[in-house]
Amino acid sequence: TGVIWSQGALLAVVVRKELGIIEAFKAGWDYLWPLTWVMTIISGILLTGFTLLIIPGMVFLVWFAFNFFILFDSGHRGMDTLLLSREYVRGYWWNTFGKLLLIWIITAVVSIIPFIGQVISLLFTPFCLIFMLHIYRDLKDLKGEQQVPQDNSGRIFWWIVCGIGLILPVLALAGGLIALFTSNPQWLETMPHAMDGFRI
Repeated sequence: TGVIWSQGALLAVVVRKELGIIEAFKAGWDYLWPLTWVMTIISGILLTGFTLLIIPGMVFLVWFAFNFFILFDSGHRGMDTLLLSREYVRGYWWNTFGKLLLIWIITAVVSIIPFIGQVISLLFTPFCLIFMLHIYRDLKDLKGEQQVPQDNSGRIFWWIVCGIGLILPVLALAGGLIALFTSNPQWLETMPHAMDGFRI
């Protein structure tokens, strides 16, 4: 919760630069659950995309790159932020990908610097967000104010993709446990003895 709260405060102060530190943390708290929900949705969709093939995952990553900015900028929430992000990127995918790739490469290079790479990468995060915010606002100026698509079939499709991605880790865990039990049935027999040391 604390990590998401601090991320929300950082996003709030990046999107609304007039906010002070206290106001930013208040905004981060106000958006704690909406931000958590958007993170859950995008995580499910990206897990599905990158699990199936790398290319769909990369396409999804660029389409939905601006959902967090839309959350704080426009008041849209949940799936609407992803659909709206896709509308802004539509027709400019390659242009957007090129700009995002640049900042991703810089971030990766900075993070692998020995000893101080992680610290520099952490300090570099606000600049990455500002860079992405400018890409989003450039698209918004270029295309004008976009409306959330009202196509229910498309919305259902993305909910299904999200659901698959959220289920995949559970299936992977279950499959691993099944493989462990079937490959080594004696493992179950040793469990009671292994717990003897923990009994009082």
